[in-house]
Amino acid sequence: MKLARILLTTVYIALSLSPVKAQQIQANRSINHSAETYEKSLVRFDVKDCVQDLYLLEAVLKDAHPCLYCFIDSTAFHQAFAEAVADLESKKNPLYVSKITENEFLATVRRLIAMVQDGHLYAESHESLVNYVSERGKFFPLGLALQNNKAYIREDYSASLDTLALGSEILAINGIAVEEVLLKMMPLLSADANLTTSRYRQLENVFTFDILYWTLYKPTDTYQITYRAVNGQVYDQEVGAVAGSTINLANSDREADRRLILDEKNATAYLDINTFYNADNKKVNATYNKFLESSFKQMKEQNIKNLIIDLRDNPGGLVHNAYLLFSYISPINVESKVLVKSSQFLKEQKKLSFIEVMLKNFSKKSYVARINRAANGDLVEITSKHHFIKNNDVKFTGNVYILANGATFSAASMLVKLCKDYHVGVITGEENGACQAVSFGDLVGFDLPHTFAKVYISTSIVNREDDLEKHSIQPDIKLDRNIQQDAKGEDSVLKQLFVIVNKTTTTSPIARSEK
Repeated sequence: MKLARILLTTVYIALSLSPVKAQQIQANRSINHSAETYEKSLVRFDVKDCVQDLYLLEAVLKDAHPCLYCFIDSTAFHQAFAEAVADLESKKNPLYVSKITENEFLATVRRLIAMVQDGHLYAESHESLVNYVSERGKFFPLGLALQNNKAYIREDYSASLDTLALGSEILAINGIAVEEVLLKMMPLLSADANLTTSRYRQLENVFTFDILYWTLYKPTDTYQITYRAVNGQVYDQEVGAVAGSTINLANSDREADRRLILDEKNATAYLDINTFYNADNKKVNATYNKFLESSFKQMKEQNIKNLIIDLRDNPGGLVHNAYLLFSYISPINVESKVLVKSSQFLKEQKKLSFIEVMLKNFSKKSYVARINRAANGDLVEITSKHHFIKNNDVKFTGNVYILANGATFSAASMLVKLCKDYHVGVITGEENGACQAVSFGDLVGFDLPHTFAKVYISTSIVNREDDLEKHSIQPDIKLDRNIQQDAKGEDSVLKQLFVIVNKTTTTSPIARSEK
């Protein structure tokens, strides 16, 4: 199940101003036109065009989404659309063509689709943002960590703060309480069953937070922040805004899509899977399938007894890849199954995105034909056994620990559900970013014709008929982060898990591993 939280990393890369961070920071401090650049960058639409696009969006959601009213009453949902249209209509003026900004319209769309409580639903509209970045516009310079309804400074891209400020609780930004900032952002984030942890983890993605902050607030050249240090003292300090390229450069050295670390001394393996997209891993020069085959062969050869599978911050990808990994750790092979809603929207799609997703997940063109033949509104069952492992000798039979968090989503959370349902391994970490009973996926994107906003809609559902409770996937062993340790570059959760698995605090290449 592909995740459509498509952020603007590519925009930042394409518009990088300098390869040297220090030079970028100096440039940021010497430019003083953020607010002016922001106003110039904003694209504006006629109110009547926005109204027409909202009507179309409502109709497509009703036609194509596999369970639009799983989490919200239908009357309340459509009433929200009616109120949004009325609000737009109230902005009309008979004396001139009334317009609203792209940011205002996008915020309205995001707020409406978030009510569905499907974490896959997403809307994006980038023309204003691209204009802003191309004119060397700048962003809020801090990366945050959210926990227990509080925000902490995780990273400082401006290099303005003392390193001791990392891990401090941030109280206000430009005189606005952080609680108020988060309160405005949260309704714009789609999350399964409205899970708070999932939305918090989304905001910890620096691009998500910065783009939302840019959407909701007029940017400034500097930001006055108020924070409470670890010693309890409250400080006010000015920090410089930064270019998007600075943020991108600071995050360009993130780990590869997947990696295996063996701790032969403790007979423990650490399998870090950051995505289930089927891209080549440059570090091991192998496809995902070959990577798994090689990894489990090494575990067998090294007589590994404990396996930690780290799915934190894994946004998902292909169902096949999640089920394939499960086949390596489960004594039995489990057939994958999803229900795809046939709709007029799907049948009118001319692009290959839908077909490509279905063929990658299930490998049969006949499935697409079945969906096209089905009556609109019917749910078509799609199954697959292509991930089955016939040679049981390669299966892992030791102790399995699944490490997940609120950003473990889509196909990744499906793997966690499988482990829960079939009692494979121990689930650790925090609640997942998906609902236990219902999952959506197989996204299809379409453009609203007047505003050009792109909306991604789920077309399939995995429904557990024996579980009607709309709750998150809870861990067997809850592990809380230590924000102060993590701000120093450590991985406090992984260290806790290593102690549990090996009953030792001995230093290990796994315990030292950074996510």
